[in-house]
Amino acid sequence: MRILPIVKNKDKKIRIWKSALIPASILIFQTALIFPSAFATKFRCASIAPKGSAFEKILQGVSEKVKNKTGLEIIFFSGSIVGDEIDIAKDLKNGKYDCAVLTTQGLGFISSYFRILDLPFMIKNEKEGDFVRKRLIKAFREVVKSDKYIFISMFEIGFVQFFSKYPIENINDFKGKKFWIWKNNKIQEETYNKVLKNLGTNAVETPTIWDLEKLGDKIDIIWGPPYAVLAFGWYRFAKYIVEPPIIYFPAGVIIRKDRFDSLPQQIQNDLTDIIESAVEEATLKIRKENQEAKKFMLSKLGFQTSYLKDVDELEKLFREYMWPEFKEKYIPSWFFISVMTEIIKLRTEQ
Repeated sequence: MRILPIVKNKDKKIRIWKSALIPASILIFQTALIFPSAFATKFRCASIAPKGSAFEKILQGVSEKVKNKTGLEIIFFSGSIVGDEIDIAKDLKNGKYDCAVLTTQGLGFISSYFRILDLPFMIKNEKEGDFVRKRLIKAFREVVKSDKYIFISMFEIGFVQFFSKYPIENINDFKGKKFWIWKNNKIQEETYNKVLKNLGTNAVETPTIWDLEKLGDKIDIIWGPPYAVLAFGWYRFAKYIVEPPIIYFPAGVIIRKDRFDSLPQQIQNDLTDIIESAVEEATLKIRKENQEAKKFMLSKLGFQTSYLKDVDELEKLFREYMWPEFKEKYIPSWFFISVMTEIIKLRTEQ
């Protein structure tokens, strides 16, 4: 005789199971909101920061803070393995990386608006640098939003100055010197084409920032913030620090919008807060590193200081021959005028 399965109270059991499942699901969701680490994931982030440098250590420190607070793991890829900054910017767009820390070289590839930051003689001191960085954050966020990026914040890499094998005391001393140009760096290219070329210098272009190592012996003048020159090893190709600096050089943190939006709101907020706090700490730390790097080169590496006595004449050449064409090619006139007006206002208030 066939024994039928017992189905007594089956509907009741299903109802009990469903009634238990719904609150459990709600509880899991609420727990995830309270403890964001339940959404832990990984972000791949790239930077050209040299291995072991203060730059890389700062990035790793931020990564650790983010993980401890949110559970989000940021894996940094840095050094020559990531290629040049233009490579990083392209890989970010293609989805190889979720985020990047880029100087105005890479940021300028994403949007030409960023190029106003390192226009020669535009920003002349730290106070102006701090003012412009903070004042333009919202504008830059709007600019990159259409390209599907989230721009978090900026920090200071330092002020770029010339490092030369020979003393440079007036603009005539540039004549005949071989000058390093970072390929696709519009600021350096326009600096050479509109000003330095007319002073009689010769350009030596390298495909990437890492190729300077191969051609350094053939170059008379390089440029960069002091700590960067030390960290990248370029100090081996110069003997003089040329004062004063001529270019402000910042970097920024940028994230793909689709990856940022995939995070819960609380993690987005925490990530933004941590980075915004970290960039101010990084700016102060790197300023100190630049000061110490310059002292080290002068006291330990045998460098000498060379003062460009007619720097005002050099600035005049940039304003007359580079600025007008640069703002027409890369920066909308209204944006340029707006930023310059704010800087002039700050100077008059000092």
